[in-house]
Amino acid sequence: MGKSITCNYEIQVLNPVTNQLHLQGAMRFKEAKTKLLIEAQRLGASIGYIWSQTKIAERKLNNIPFVTNHNGIDYLKFDIQVNTPERKVYTMSGMSVCDN
Repeated sequence: MGKSITCNYEIQVLNPVTNQLHLQGAMRFKEAKTKLLIEAQRLGASIGYIWSQTKIAERKLNNIPFVTNHNGIDYLKFDIQVNTPERKVYTMSGMSVCDN
């Protein structure tokens, strides 16, 4: 039997060729952001998301300084600059499922 773990964050990177999401898990926010940028560089992607999976991660996302939504945010959307060689230039915005 294999072991299963609950990750604090789910990373989703949109594959520009197939329009499918590549999923990964991470325990820490810094690790999630790094994995997202590495996977985006590997795929040539320009859009990625980080979703909180636990209450601890949800509190972390809502404590990011630019989040001013009183209802909180559900996920972070990353718009990654494609024309940079290492894809380290990005815009991060907090999104809520109810905003749609």
